[in-house]
Formats: sequence, structure tokens, C-alpha cells
Amino acid sequence: MASRTDAPVGSEVRLVFPGAAAAERLVAGVAVAAHATAHARRHGAHQIWIDVQDGGRLSPEAVDDVRRAGGADASVHFVVDHEARRLKAIETGPITIAGVVEATGKPSDGLVSRWINRPVSRRVSALALRIPGLRPWHATAVVGLVGAAMILSLLFGGYPGLVAGGLLFQAASLLDGVDGEVARATYRSSAGGALLDTSVDMTINVSFFIAVTIGLTQLYGQSQALAGGIAIILVVVGLSLMALLARRLGKPGDLNFLKRFYERRFPTGLAAKITDALVVVTSRDFFAFLFALIILVGGGRVILFTLCGFAMLWLFLVLCAVRPILRASAGVTEPLTGGLTVDDTTRLA
Repeated sequence: MASRTDAPVGSEVRLVFPGAAAAERLVAGVAVAAHATAHARRHGAHQIWIDVQDGGRLSPEAVDDVRRAGGADASVHFVVDHEARRLKAIETGPITIAGVVEATGKPSDGLVSRWINRPVSRRVSALALRIPGLRPWHATAVVGLVGAAMILSLLFGGYPGLVAGGLLFQAASLLDGVDGEVARATYRSSAGGALLDTSVDMTINVSFFIAVTIGLTQLYGQSQALAGGIAIILVVVGLSLMALLARRLGKPGDLNFLKRFYERRFPTGLAAKITDALVVVTSRDFFAFLFALIILVGGGRVILFTLCGFAMLWLFLVLCAVRPILRASAGVTEPLTGGLTVDDTTRLA
């Protein structure tokens, strides 16, 4: 297929393959025909015909891939006669693992994710997608194991363990994007997968605050316990409120609604710049990177006080969003659906 990925397509298109083998060739563990289908759907096609010109039939596995890639908003058909061949044929360009992973980006990425985490996680995802049978939950499990290693390092490693724990926390933040990228690249996104990913993330976040508080208290004394205890309470309260709001919005696995809420609440002007900056600096990717950086430069004594400040700021943002979101979800005011709907491309399985 020649390259013309930017060309607009009609609502009804035909994807042409010389034979079943060409259509079933695996890229990122998924049939090329499925990636071509997803490309057509992203460019506005709603009726998609798969034309295998030598008359061959796709395997059941390839058909499943194509159906998943078509999603709920496109109807996929398979050409069994010459009538459909009068439809417009489109060219999707060469399909590669790198291109597939590149298309999985999320608009909700924070500053550190966009410039540090995402470029690395995409390379990891591209390598992981070469593994036969890989599923998104495998990547989620790896993040959980990294989180477990982080906890052990923070609790029992002394100052070297603190350094290792900081680096592992950043590694968990970095690898957190892999499961979503694998899900979107293989068209296996689901609410259940999103909930699993969010649950692992929340567990790692709370465990991090608890473990780092214990570790720093052992190293520097009771003042660390006070700051850490306050930070833990703030984080638990904030995460509980976030989980409640996500359930009220009908998407318990999605915690990106807070950023979307403030983007809609303050779309322009100084308030938009201030709230955008606050959301960025209170995101997990930012404070994980900051924690690792402070540890590496020898600032262990100030970490919990810094994290406590970040936790206060983050909880303030959450509390400010609670009442309007609850009122909107109950239909008391104009619904904020434009700012609170879930981007299905961020879901994973």
C-alpha cells in the first residue's frame, strides 16, 4: 500500500489487500488489516470494506483484530463479490510498529510525561509489542512489580534504598504508559482494564507515601513522621474523592477528569494559565520525577515537607472541583460533558 495517510476519506471506503497473507501480516501483534481499519476510522470512515483480491479468507484471529479496530462507531464488511469494489479504495501507507505506537498518544499527558516519560515508554512499547501473545495487563503487572520493589527499597534499604526507591518510583511512572499504549495499539481498550490500571497506580501512590515516611523517619527522626502522616492523610482523602467523582461520572477507571474539568472551567486567560500550571505540578509524573531528582542531589530531609506541600495543593484542586462536578452529574446545572467525557483512546484492557 502506498503512503497517503493524510488524505481525507469518505464515510464508506474499501481497503484492498492482494491476498490473505498480506492482510494477516502481524504488526505489533495485530493484523495489518486491523491497523488499516483503525486508520480509516480515524479519518472519518463509518462503512469499511476489507477486499482480499485473490479471494482468500481471513483467519478468525485476523477477523477479530479487524472487528476490534473498527470499534463501535464503524461497520466492517468483507468483500464477497465484485459489487463493493466500486467503492473508493484508500491508501493507508506503510504500517510499522513505530507508527502504530506513535498513534497511541494521549492529549492528557502532563509536562514530564510528554517530554520524558512518553518518548521512553513508546520505545518500550514498541519492543514489547514484538512479544507474541502480549496483553496490556502484562504491562500493568510489570508496573505492580516495580512498585513492590520500590516499597521494599524504601522500607529496608537505608539511604541507598531511598535513592533506589526514588528511581523505581520514577520508573513506575514511566512504565505506567506502556499498558495503555499496548491496549490502544492492539485495540484492546476497556473500562475493566482502565480500572485495573488506576487501582495499581493508586496503590503504588499511597504505598509510596507510607513507605517513604517510614524510611525517612528511620533516617532523620520524628519530624519526618509528622510531615509524612499529614501527606498520607491528604493523599488518601484526595484519592477517595477522585474515585467517588469518577464513579459519579460513570467511569470509575478514569482519573483524568480533573484536568478536563479545569480546562473547561477556565478555557482562556490568566485563570487558565494558573490552573493549568497547578494541574501540571501536582500530577504524579511531575512529583515522581521531582522526588527522584531531590533524592539524587541529597535533599532527603526536605522531601516529605515538599510532598506535603504538593499534596495540600492537589487536594485543594480536588476540593474545588467536587461541588460543581456533583451538581453537574445530578443535572442541577448545565452538564459539563464537554469537559468530562472519557477519551476512549485512553482506556486499556
